[in-house]
Amino acid sequence: MSYLVVSNIPKCYRSADLRKHFKQFTERGGFGCFHFKHRPEERPDVETTQEDQTQTFCCVIRIEEAVCNEFLETYHHKKWYLDPNKSEKNCKVGVAVIIRTKIDDTLRKLPELNPPKVMPAGNVGTPSKTFLSLVNKCLLPPAIIK
Repeated sequence: MSYLVVSNIPKCYRSADLRKHFKQFTERGGFGCFHFKHRPEERPDVETTQEDQTQTFCCVIRIEEAVCNEFLETYHHKKWYLDPNKSEKNCKVGVAVIIRTKIDDTLRKLPELNPPKVMPAGNVGTPSKTFLSLVNKCLLPPAIIK
């Protein structure tokens, strides 16, 4: 598995927006885990206040090493899905360099890599067919699918 950091996520984005942006990858089951938790991005190059509208979010994700390059080629530095002509922000995907020691253990404990059992690949990474199956079994409310 490879760990990546998706960054520069617009403040207004929710998991449904990210599902639209990464739909092709999500629906084919390309994510090991992508669970968006609105983690504020710390950007040392930009000064922001808590109320600053330019604040962005980031998310650590897990994908199979075999599809890592394809994911980077498809999404890194591409305009975000909503208002691609108006947005000045591009999706940024960085490779998280992992040393197989305590750092790896720390990553495994992140909330983004520990989604609820009903969404095994997270709120962004779990394919729609998984949610539809759970709705059909009355294990999730239909409103969860947007």
